[in-house]
Amino acid sequence: MDADEVITLPGGDPFDSADEAGKTVCGTRRCTGMAFGHVVTGDGRCLSLREVRDQAQRQGLPLPATGNYAVTVTA
Repeated sequence: MDADEVITLPGGDPFDSADEAGKTVCGTRRCTGMAFGHVVTGDGRCLSLREVRDQAQRQGLPLPATGNYAVTVTA
């Protein structure tokens, strides 16, 4: 996800929501991108985007009003 909160898939397709990107990756009409999308942490753990968001909320970090979260995803 870039600074403008756009998710760009390896093929170059841009999306403004995790759900839309997930639907394309899965080839389905529905996808909960916050559960489907994952990040790999510095210590090698794999966390869903939902887990990243929830952890940030528990730590009191400010979250964007749009519901999109700036994270670096390792493909």
